[in-house]
Amino acid sequence: MKTSRKTLKYRARRALLGRYPAAVGMVLITGVAGVLLAVLAEITMMISMIAAQGAMGTKGLIAAVAASMFFGILLLAMFYGTLLPGIIRFYLNLCQGRKAGVLDMLWGIQYYGGKFFGISLVIGLGLGVLALPVFVLSGAGAVTGQWAFPAVFLFLYGIILEAAGIYISLTYSLFYMILADDPEKTPVEALRESKQLMKGNRGRLFMLSLSFLGWIVIAWITIGLGFLWLIPYISCTYCCFYLDLKENVGSRKYWA
Repeated sequence: MKTSRKTLKYRARRALLGRYPAAVGMVLITGVAGVLLAVLAEITMMISMIAAQGAMGTKGLIAAVAASMFFGILLLAMFYGTLLPGIIRFYLNLCQGRKAGVLDMLWGIQYYGGKFFGISLVIGLGLGVLALPVFVLSGAGAVTGQWAFPAVFLFLYGIILEAAGIYISLTYSLFYMILADDPEKTPVEALRESKQLMKGNRGRLFMLSLSFLGWIVIAWITIGLGFLWLIPYISCTYCCFYLDLKENVGSRKYWA
C-alpha cells in the first residue's frame, strides 16, 4: 500500500520539530545569495547591452540581450546546481534523524565539488540553449516592434517546453536526491534509478506538489515571509517521499 500524502507531510513536520532555525537559515542564506547573483547578472547585462548597441547598433543589442540572458541562466544554474546536493543532504539528514546544520549546504562543494560543478554546468548549458530562441526572438521583437512571428513561435514553443518539462521534471525529479544520498553513483545511474523509482509514482508526486498550493498562496500573502517556513516543509516532504519510495520499491527489488 502506498504511503498517503498526509502521512508524508506528518513525517516532514515531525522531522522539522525543534530544527526549524537551521532550516530557515538555509533558506535565507541561499535566497539572499541567489538575489545578489541575479542582480549582478542584471547589471552585467545592462552594461553589455549599452556597449553592444553603441558598437554595432540594433543587431548588437539583440545579440547582447541573448548572450547576457544565456550566461545569466548558466550562472544561476551552476550556483544552485552546485549547492543543491548539500541542501538536499541537509534535509535528508533531518528526515533520517541525523545531525544537520546550515553548513551542510557546502557538502557537495567540499567533498564532491568537481562532480556537481560539472553536472550543473551541463544542465545550465542545456537550459540556456533551450531558452536561446526565446531570448533572440523577444529581443528582436522588442527592438523592431514586429511581434507577429515571434509571438506565434514563442507560444507554440512554450507549450512544447512546458509539456516536456513537466514530464522530465517528474520522471527525473529524484536525480539530485539520489546523488546526495549516494554520491558514489554516476549521473547516468542516478537518472536511471530516478526513472525506475518514479514509474507509477509521477501522478503521486504531481498531486503531492499540488497539495501545497494553498500554503504557497498564503506565503505570498505574507509578502514572501511564509516561504521561510514553507520551503523547509516542502523540501522535507519531498525527502520523505524519496525515502519512502526507496524503502518500499527497493524492498520489492523493483529494478533487479
